[in-house]
Amino acid sequence: MKLIRSIIFLTILCCQNSTYLFGQLSSENRLIQNSIPKSNIYWLGEGHATASNYDIAFDLYCKIDSAVGVDYILLESNYLRTHYLNKYLKSGDSNLLDLAFSTSVGTFGWTKEHKAYYENVYAHEQKKTKENRIQFVGIDIEHGYWHTHKFLIDSLIPSTISDSNRIISQIRQPLRYSKDFFNYYTKLYDDVIQNEVAYKSMLGGQFEVTKYLIKNIYNITYCQSLPDNLWDVTRDSLIYENFKYYNERLQFKDKVSFGLWGTDHIFQATTKKGITYIAAHIKNTETEISQIGYRMLYTKSSFNMPTFFVPNFARWIFGEKHYFKTKALNNDRIWSKVSGISFLKKRKNIGFNYPLSVDSIPQKIDLVGNRKKGYQNRDYFQYIILVRNSPACTPLKNQF
Repeated sequence: MKLIRSIIFLTILCCQNSTYLFGQLSSENRLIQNSIPKSNIYWLGEGHATASNYDIAFDLYCKIDSAVGVDYILLESNYLRTHYLNKYLKSGDSNLLDLAFSTSVGTFGWTKEHKAYYENVYAHEQKKTKENRIQFVGIDIEHGYWHTHKFLIDSLIPSTISDSNRIISQIRQPLRYSKDFFNYYTKLYDDVIQNEVAYKSMLGGQFEVTKYLIKNIYNITYCQSLPDNLWDVTRDSLIYENFKYYNERLQFKDKVSFGLWGTDHIFQATTKKGITYIAAHIKNTETEISQIGYRMLYTKSSFNMPTFFVPNFARWIFGEKHYFKTKALNNDRIWSKVSGISFLKKRKNIGFNYPLSVDSIPQKIDLVGNRKKGYQNRDYFQYIILVRNSPACTPLKNQF
């Protein structure tokens, strides 16, 4: 009888879904990884605000770093947040990490798991000599631009010139709405372009970063002024402009970078909607820079959604909540269903490596969900990780 009970127990245990479909957990609760193919940029595409994302990202980053040595972590984030993260990386001062997260209150990334990810990266980097440690590079446009606006006023410009009236003669006027920022920074950016010599004379060594930030505040407010259907294509074109700015200085073709980004951004080909995301911009124009994309797909996993993404007419359902947990963004649910996910869900852990090469999947199965005719899965990314049963991320605070 005991033997029968043991067999039943083991059968049930073996049938339980693991967090990751492809891979076996090691004794350190990390995933076994085959050899890392050599590349300049390794993208990991996520659906935001699922807790397992950050375990997978840190695990994959460590393996890539161990195999080929990572120089940069490319962030789906802006200059200001990256500024604080790099200062945190050098000092270990948790107040700087708090400052970095203060620029993204209420967003998908304002979570305990995301913050722990940076703490883990910091601990990992402390094992290296200072000259071999990574650098964070934020190439997104300047989300949270009101923080950057204040940074320009209070820190960057006054530290450069005593009389900053030429630049900020009216900047201390109330700029309450995005339209106010858009109007002001449109004029300011035009002025910088038309009077570049004068600005260089005043700002000296701070001219380039000041110009970059002014341009990026203009860029984000410009994007917000456009119809919703132009947001993605415009935003990623501007992200690519930022990438080129850093590429001139950091030479990504000679280095190794890792980046955790929203899934669409890592697509290396144009989608059915005609959108060229950042990885596709790089593939199309920066032929010397090689890329490898790892995409996470989700089944029975929860997401933590900021309520401001919900249409106004439907917000009464959620009351005064800033966030709500949902499974609606699972790739086996109607809102973001990927038709080929059923193929992956039927496969068991045993016999698969982490991650699964898309070349191991029949070409007729669509794992993109927005694949343009004539392109295959491998044209968009090279590897798949299916995340099962992950909880949602936890906001840093209940109230803000």
